[in-house]
Amino acid sequence: MAARTVPLIANPEAGLGRTRRALPRAIMCLERLGWQVRVHLTSRADDTARIAARLCREHDRLLVAGGDGTVHSVLPALAGSQTVLALLPIGMANAAARELRIPRSIPQMCRVATGDKVRAIDLGCANGVPFVLMAGMGFDAAVVHTIKPRLKRLLGPGAYVLNGLRQAARARPSAIRVTADGREFELRGWLAVIANMATYTYFWKSVPSADCADGLLDACIFAPGGPFSKAGQLAAALAGLHLKHPLVRCLSGASLNFECDPALPVQLDGEAAGHTPLRVTAMPRALRVLVP
Repeated sequence: MAARTVPLIANPEAGLGRTRRALPRAIMCLERLGWQVRVHLTSRADDTARIAARLCREHDRLLVAGGDGTVHSVLPALAGSQTVLALLPIGMANAAARELRIPRSIPQMCRVATGDKVRAIDLGCANGVPFVLMAGMGFDAAVVHTIKPRLKRLLGPGAYVLNGLRQAARARPSAIRVTADGREFELRGWLAVIANMATYTYFWKSVPSADCADGLLDACIFAPGGPFSKAGQLAAALAGLHLKHPLVRCLSGASLNFECDPALPVQLDGEAAGHTPLRVTAMPRALRVLVP
């Protein structure tokens, strides 16, 4: 029986080079399972999106090796298409794969990627750009916008912690007008997370109730308080208790619109994505992905 040919997009620099080191073993496992792999290496988001768009027109399955940034780059091609995403989570945080319970073991993730259990999940769309995990405004987006590539290469996740301490001290609140499915709210906030999935990064959950199959997006907005309120809110978030914090406001809807004064930076799935205003809508069952 002839081997089935499947395209694989990989960012060899994802996960501080972890993908480059793990990719040969993953390809070997796929070939042992009877698949012929055609590898497309890319390190730029725009190149990744362009290659993915072409491959989605030609194939019904697309293997993607790397981290959440690589996954984010292929979403414009996959959103709403019949091409199935097969994840090989060999990047750094791999939050989307964790949420979908895709194994971290290379032989096991390859068995899932070559399997036939397909799940249709929701995406979010922020100012026309799809995301799978979350959109963030304010503090966390400022961390993403200002992270130094050299520091990231040297310290890995520690670079985000270091820059996060700096940006937390600098973060200033904004007057936010939110429209959620026609309901209007006026509040102030220095951080907002709009979640499609509960998992934000590694094992931390931004909105534990967020469900990528309910057709809704869930938002948490952190309001300013006293001189130590940011530290208290961040500590509560790290402990998973932020939803009970009196300065954290939660709301949900299929369509959320944010107007901020002053404007706040925005990140999508951990990638810098301009500034507010921000219009976010749910895309029900827009992504087909292979799961265990």
